[in-house]
Amino acid sequence: MLGYGAVRLSLQPPSLLASTAPPASQPMSTFLLLYTFSTGCTAMTGIEAISNGVPSFRSPQTKNAGQTMLIMALLMGVLFLGSVG
Repeated sequence: MLGYGAVRLSLQPPSLLASTAPPASQPMSTFLLLYTFSTGCTAMTGIEAISNGVPSFRSPQTKNAGQTMLIMALLMGVLFLGSVG
């Protein structure tokens, strides 16, 4: 997805969001706000799974678990920045 977006960006200039996005059909509701919060919280389950599974890592366990957490954080950052940009 990020590669496709980079190719499209290199082939044609970006357009204004107001001209391409459909108008909002409803204002922001409490339900929508809670839904987006709960959807974002699902990313936290992976962090919890790593921290609960530290004994399952090979020795040195804390170092390997820390590297896994770092890789996961970097991947989440790339996906987040790719979806925002």
